[in-house]
Amino acid sequence: MGKRKDMIHPRFLGEGSTSLHSVHKRKHKKHKKHKRKHHSFAGAPEPEPALAARPPPQLRLKIKLGGQTLGTKR
Repeated sequence: MGKRKDMIHPRFLGEGSTSLHSVHKRKHKKHKKHKRKHHSFAGAPEPEPALAARPPPQLRLKIKLGGQTLGTKR
């Protein structure tokens, strides 16, 4: 037959039915099961509580005039 039939891995060729359709169905089912197991997401991850409680970062401005460094106060 064709190349594809020769390339089918022996573990997909079950006892009894060796039709290409049944082999394809089995491969598809295995792939779907693997994909669902390893690549499923339950939604967006919740932020960690320690990170959520932090205040927003403050910007500080430092200006160097001559030899003095002036910084902004809160």
